[in-house]
Amino acid sequence: MRNVYKSLMVVSAGFLLGAGVVWADGRYWTYDASAGATAPENVQAGQPYFLQTGRSEASGSAWFPLGRPLQKHLQPHFRFRLLLRGSARRDGEKNGAKVYYIKRQNGDYLAQPGNAQIYTPSVERAWKVVVHTAVNRDPEYAYSHPNAEGEAPTQYKGMDAYINEAKDNNNFADLDLAAASYLNLNNGLTITSVEANQPDEPTSPFMALLNYPGDNTASYVSLGTDYSRNVWLVYPATKQSAIEALKSVMQETTGGQTLDEKIKNYPLGNGVAQYSKEKHDKLVALWDKAKAYADGTATGTDAEIEAVAEAILPAYQDFVSTPNPLVPGYYIMTSWRAETRLRLRRRCTL
Repeated sequence: MRNVYKSLMVVSAGFLLGAGVVWADGRYWTYDASAGATAPENVQAGQPYFLQTGRSEASGSAWFPLGRPLQKHLQPHFRFRLLLRGSARRDGEKNGAKVYYIKRQNGDYLAQPGNAQIYTPSVERAWKVVVHTAVNRDPEYAYSHPNAEGEAPTQYKGMDAYINEAKDNNNFADLDLAAASYLNLNNGLTITSVEANQPDEPTSPFMALLNYPGDNTASYVSLGTDYSRNVWLVYPATKQSAIEALKSVMQETTGGQTLDEKIKNYPLGNGVAQYSKEKHDKLVALWDKAKAYADGTATGTDAEIEAVAEAILPAYQDFVSTPNPLVPGYYIMTSWRAETRLRLRRRCTL
């Protein structure tokens, strides 16, 4: 079971695919990766899910959307900032497929392609999408399009090969550009616009929710057409108790070490590159309170426990990220290596 921070990304089916709703109680959530991703056809309206990028799964790692950027979490306890959740509305179907919106945790919707901003508070400007079971296509697939007599055939590769072969054979039944992907993942799904960019053109691409539009460590969720990064995996999310959430945050903060061990290399003091004793003491006091709750030696309401959980990581980051800076003045700079050599010379001349 993987523990997850409270502001997650969840997915749902029905007419709404809401991305980013924080539950009123602010509770943390978790998912069971060992149970496997939910099959696209089994996605249920109103059930929150976590979305994992398909490319991370294919590479043996686990990346999830964090608001718009993607963040990789190396610990088994993952933390998210975006949440998908939905509820059925009206008929909610187009040509037999359920239609969704994507909603951010602050209530904004993922905006229609072409909007000036990626998110919008207006449901009228929200992007309507459909979830598809991903269909694997070979990126190395090749096709030769015959040209006029005496001309060499045109060579196509990947999706261009599939598309031009379908055109030449006038057979588009198996093209399925909304679901096509170079990633071959069990229970992978794509999230696309309801209709193709040119609805009456059978080879027209679909706009899709994409992951990893750039470097894996500095990525953003985006809209577009890219068959190498259009697959997602979804996992049902379940709410943690306040104590479970607190333990998750403690694990995330120290990686399973004691706090003393984690911060032993941060010297306290007022000198340059030393760290604030005041911030240190604040962190230690919070940690002692959290440890008492986690050990059962102290009791508190859910709100009290969650308040401590909320405060720990910011207090830790505030302490370790703010060493005392250089201040205006004169400094005597010495070289350890030069001083060592001088001492050795003196010994040799004695």
